[in-house]
Amino acid sequence: MASPASHRRRSRLLSWPLLFFAILAVHSFAVYLFTRGFLLTRTELALHSSRDDRPRDVSPGCASWPPPAVDRLVIVVLDALRFDFVAPSTLFQEKQPWMDKLQVLQELAANEKTSAKIFKALADPPTTSLQRLKALTTGGLPTFIDVGNSFGAPAIVEDNIMYQLVKNGKRVVMMGDDTWIQLYPEHFNKSFPYPSFNVKDLDTVDNGVIEHLLPSLHRNDWDVLIAHFLGVDHAGHIFGVDSTPMTHKLEQYNKILEGVVDTLRSLSKPGGPHENTLLLVMGDHGQTLNGDHGGGTAEEVETSLFAWSPKAPPDAVLSVLRESSCVIDMHGKEVCISTMQQLDFAATISALLGIPFPFGSIGRVNPDLYALSAGTWDSKRMGANACTSQNDVEAWMRRYAEVLCINSWQVKRYVDVYSATSVIGFPSEVLQQSFAKFARNAWTEFDLWFMGIGLSLMSNYLDLVGKARPFCGIDLHDRRCTFDGLRYGAAFIGFDHFQIIRQGLLLSIDTFGVSHILPILSLPFIALVWCNTASRGKKVKDSIINSLTQVLKENFVFSWSVDTALQLNT
Repeated sequence: MASPASHRRRSRLLSWPLLFFAILAVHSFAVYLFTRGFLLTRTELALHSSRDDRPRDVSPGCASWPPPAVDRLVIVVLDALRFDFVAPSTLFQEKQPWMDKLQVLQELAANEKTSAKIFKALADPPTTSLQRLKALTTGGLPTFIDVGNSFGAPAIVEDNIMYQLVKNGKRVVMMGDDTWIQLYPEHFNKSFPYPSFNVKDLDTVDNGVIEHLLPSLHRNDWDVLIAHFLGVDHAGHIFGVDSTPMTHKLEQYNKILEGVVDTLRSLSKPGGPHENTLLLVMGDHGQTLNGDHGGGTAEEVETSLFAWSPKAPPDAVLSVLRESSCVIDMHGKEVCISTMQQLDFAATISALLGIPFPFGSIGRVNPDLYALSAGTWDSKRMGANACTSQNDVEAWMRRYAEVLCINSWQVKRYVDVYSATSVIGFPSEVLQQSFAKFARNAWTEFDLWFMGIGLSLMSNYLDLVGKARPFCGIDLHDRRCTFDGLRYGAAFIGFDHFQIIRQGLLLSIDTFGVSHILPILSLPFIALVWCNTASRGKKVKDSIINSLTQVLKENFVFSWSVDTALQLNT
């Protein structure tokens, strides 16, 4: 007959599996709730706009796609271009070493106010390079997980400005970051891609762009030229913003841009190849002082866009817009900088080049950027819809109203198809902003309710495991396990060799790292090891387990702060 002690020991051994699976079930449910609020998803629609698509029962000016406002477009992308790299230092309380290095852009904006303008461009998270390029070209809001036919593949299946350019007979030349080739493998007439994965290499990609950029400006075999530099992004990742390599890179870019501007200006005379060319110098996202990006902090989402047209538009047009965008700097000088959403980039570029807006674009044509092309408008270009008014402002307002009309129709069409609902009765501009706000809430704002419930459940059962420490022999040491998951690779999530499982793993590391998600996922297994070890009378000596335990103890404060934030939010 078994003794009472052996019976209790047997019962205790049988209860451990039940406890393990109970903890695992609670943990899995908590992770599910948290990821439902954090890992947002969006369904990609493989539909494309066409010139045959047009609104019905509308005014004549809104019954067709807009004619082109410019003939050629030069897009220079400076990866991870912070706003304070371009804006004058006099706009900030304290001047930093990296400011005022791109002087050619500041001088153009100050001396040629009617033909050059600096914008503060606001990106939507996630601010990884791949998602930002996708957003810039589709006009949508990519999320951490975009559900579509090419799930896990980098090539974009959604409608985008690259597809529309090729479909409408525009010739595109690309040089620089090979991400463009992975996103658009068959869209370029000519391309000069360079590998972008070696973040310790500050010069290979940039030198390749320099080799081809200026010679290409003298050729007539393209309509859109894209030059993507990577040096600033890589310098930030390795050395940080406040560093000598960063300063040298910005000074190098200033010399390159001086050459670009001089070339365009010399070839912009009447009848010249760049008479109606628009130059854009822009960033895809910003970066923190440590060179990180991927999240939604102000430093990461604020970048710059500079636009310059050799042919100045009528001053009367921009004077109306300038009134709301000019401020007085620290020296009492007037500085005119507008703010625009990167969400509006695809729609504005489409309107400037006279191509249909991408089917999934929810941005609106930016009035300030579109107005820079007003110097190219004449009766021949405006065709049947030419304005007969001699008033430049009235002519521009009519032209912009026609563009905004079909722009609003296109956004409404997309939202109708996507959700089978629509907002009715708003003016065109308000309707446009409403759709963008609706999409941003659905696709880029985390669901704090689900995240809070998940973290609360995690906190409760972690507390239970903590109370079981005396029985399992957990020994806490003053050590911490750290892992800087994607500091050098945040920009590369989504490439072909990052399939969905590995992409999710890297994303979790980048978001909360080994300090949060991975220890929590390992808890049930660690608890089982602890208890089995204790039952055999052995001491726990695994430094990894001790480090993870210390991390979890420290991060109880994180769960409490999230709960507090939820209470304040409600």
